[in-house]
Amino acid sequence: MLEVKEFLAEIKRATTKGYFINWNLMSQQVPVAGVDQTVFLNTGDLYLRLALPVLAYLQLEDGQNLMEWLKWSLTNDNAVLLIEHADSLLKAV
Repeated sequence: MLEVKEFLAEIKRATTKGYFINWNLMSQQVPVAGVDQTVFLNTGDLYLRLALPVLAYLQLEDGQNLMEWLKWSLTNDNAVLLIEHADSLLKAV
């Protein structure tokens, strides 16, 4: 999915620049459908503005799975992303 790849690319850019990423904070953020997302990477002023029209429909548990996948994908190209409630993504269509 293109959104996931773009999200991962932005996270990789941030880590390459040496920014600290608070994965717990990121996994607790609830996206809002229909608007660009502000994803806070830590408790400071570091954030991403991303268009995530499909991922905004993820349920909290699946959003947490996505954050775990992003974290592991920084060092493992074979990480598997599991979306348990994929039917929620159909609301974006």
